[in-house]
Amino acid sequence: MKNWIATTLIASALLGGATSVQAVSTIPALIVGEGVSTEAVVQAIDLKKRLITLRLEDGWNTTVKVGPEVRNFDQVKVGDRLKSEYSDTLTVKVRRTAGLRCTEVENKVDRAALGQKPAAVATRKVHFVAGVVKVDTQAGTITVTGAKGNSFEVKLKSAKVLGKIKVGDQVEGTFRQVVSIGVLPAAAKYGDA
Repeated sequence: MKNWIATTLIASALLGGATSVQAVSTIPALIVGEGVSTEAVVQAIDLKKRLITLRLEDGWNTTVKVGPEVRNFDQVKVGDRLKSEYSDTLTVKVRRTAGLRCTEVENKVDRAALGQKPAAVATRKVHFVAGVVKVDTQAGTITVTGAKGNSFEVKLKSAKVLGKIKVGDQVEGTFRQVVSIGVLPAAAKYGDA
């Protein structure tokens, strides 16, 4: 759960929150990423109501409604495993040249073919150019404003990198999220071949 919270903090920083990132070198650039993987086992299925009961890794059961966008729901069987993976990366570099602030968003979803077990991969990519409007060396933060006027604060852990950033600089970055979810056949029992 804490991985999801960390990921949400990074995403919210792009939309107006605050986060802390680790600079990876002495140049004014940074890269941060997060990932989490979970697995659940199908305990029960109600095809008419499109409900599925899953046993989570911590032993708890939960029942969820499966929307009509999930293709091939009838392929899921009790004992199948539902595997989910989430990852994100944020890369940012400082630009000394002025230019237009921008935000470009690209979303893509791929689904399983008809007749296969349900699966999907969703990718969201946000490319942005934002202007540095404040540098706070005591707090170790910079405040940037994006194309839509939203401001957010980024905490840098490297004083060397912070010292190279000035008000009026621009930061250019890309935030990428990938979520994949798929149904796998029930795990083979020990000794089965």
